[in-house]
Amino acid sequence: MKLERTFSGIVMQQGYWNANDRLLLAVSGGVDSIVLLHLVEHMKRPLFFGVVHVNHQLREASQQEADFLEEYCRQREIPFYTTEWQEGKTLLTGIEEKAREFRYHFFAEIAIKYGYTKLVTAHHSDDQAETILMKIVKGSALHNLSGIQAVREWKQSELVRPLLAFSKQELVEYAKNKQLQYFEDETNQELIFQRNRIRQKIIPELKKENTQFLDHIQQFSRQINYASEVIRQTIAPYFFNIMQQSDAKWRIDVLQFQTQSRSCQYFLLVELWQRVLISDGIEVNEKQTEAVLTILNSSKPQQDFTFKKGWKLMKRYQWAYLQTEAMDGITETDNSKLFLLAENQGQFLTEREWMGLFTVEQLTLPLAVKEWTKKELTISDPSLPLLVRKNQLADKIIFNQAQQKKKVSRIFIDQKIPREERAKTWVVEDQKKNILWVVPYKESYLSIPKETDKIQYRLIYLKDE
Repeated sequence: MKLERTFSGIVMQQGYWNANDRLLLAVSGGVDSIVLLHLVEHMKRPLFFGVVHVNHQLREASQQEADFLEEYCRQREIPFYTTEWQEGKTLLTGIEEKAREFRYHFFAEIAIKYGYTKLVTAHHSDDQAETILMKIVKGSALHNLSGIQAVREWKQSELVRPLLAFSKQELVEYAKNKQLQYFEDETNQELIFQRNRIRQKIIPELKKENTQFLDHIQQFSRQINYASEVIRQTIAPYFFNIMQQSDAKWRIDVLQFQTQSRSCQYFLLVELWQRVLISDGIEVNEKQTEAVLTILNSSKPQQDFTFKKGWKLMKRYQWAYLQTEAMDGITETDNSKLFLLAENQGQFLTEREWMGLFTVEQLTLPLAVKEWTKKELTISDPSLPLLVRKNQLADKIIFNQAQQKKKVSRIFIDQKIPREERAKTWVVEDQKKNILWVVPYKESYLSIPKETDKIQYRLIYLKDE
């Protein structure tokens, strides 16, 4: 049959898989996936493949479909893997997205456990059209408009969609001619879902306007892919000069970023989204990208923008950081922490910070901290013991001979100290409530030793950096 020959030719021409691959076919029981199963099963070249199925338990026929597939595979000695989704029974919103997340998590689990090299799904050209139209309506950025990719990296293997060249109508006609048994999902007719409205109302009208509509959608998808490839090659020389990765965190050189044209800035961010957010399953729309562009070009030194899944872009003066909120130990400070330092005594402030107060003649450091980065302040005749605590909003420090005071918060602004570092800053205060040191950024005028002072102390701060 023509469809079978075309399918085999596409697989061979595009190199979707070879005889050494192990295919895991995602089969729901609908006409698309049943046709996919039949086509793979009857290819001339022998292939090792298995079938994976999720029973979402959202319809009365769900169990019947699962039982049918299990029996079908048992009779043909095809490995069959199935599971049930329990959460869907209790959800009121977001069912489609949650169901998809569950499906692909299960698919990955099976693929990794049993060594499958390709996950094969039954997406076709009507699915492609629906996806692209949905993204246009939603306001997705250019790079998202390429729609469904025929092949892409997925977990430790590849995700392959070999039916994208075929329409839904072609698959239905094939199933009827071959008298294949499949199940209709009645929820596909419900117009409460946007995809169904596009499928049932909009795409049929567009097909009437132009019978080549699906072919043109495929061409549009390819053109977007080509354009994206050219753009990536063009910005590649700039990207890693401006965007720097450290583990899962990215740092943006704001000053260099601002020297680029607006169009170059835009696609630098698009590339960053592709590498970080989109690969984590987070879609970034045009409005979000424009908001970040505004932040990075703004004269305001510190601004934040939050994405889904805890990802955040944080501009801090000449640098901006794209990271999850849990990264790099950036957390709210515990302002209740207080430490007292007496003469010739030291304290661990945190696991990576230590402070000690010593007379000039005496200095005993713990062995564990001797290689840490050291900051030191010499002070004279302080009112002991010293209090070491986190900075507070009302804190002020004497900064000149006239005994004038400046807010610690102003010092942070003047020195362009990022907000997260401010929250982690310690201040050293004597018993007269005088702040002697904002560690390690500013020393009080009171801490300057005088020739008449009888006793001088070394206040030492060590940090494991």
